[in-house]
Amino acid sequence: MDKGAIMSPRTIHVGNLSSGVTTEVLRQIFGCIGKIVDVRVATDGRYGFVDFAENEAATASLAMNGTEVCGGAIRVQRATQPRLFSNQA
Repeated sequence: MDKGAIMSPRTIHVGNLSSGVTTEVLRQIFGCIGKIVDVRVATDGRYGFVDFAENEAATASLAMNGTEVCGGAIRVQRATQPRLFSNQA
């Protein structure tokens, strides 16, 4: 895969997660924006991915960049590379 290629226009990367952020927390936060297909949080809990059903929801979610969640400001951007990790609730 090309290093700069986008995984899917419907997938966002959420970084700078605080220790209390789980897949369910991300599902609740981003579910208000649009229908979610999948949520994954890395085993170290520092980042995750949210897959939306619609491109428009993924685009709208980018406005959440800098929002405080569980005591820390999250970073939201388009996912550019697949990452391998185990799901964590």
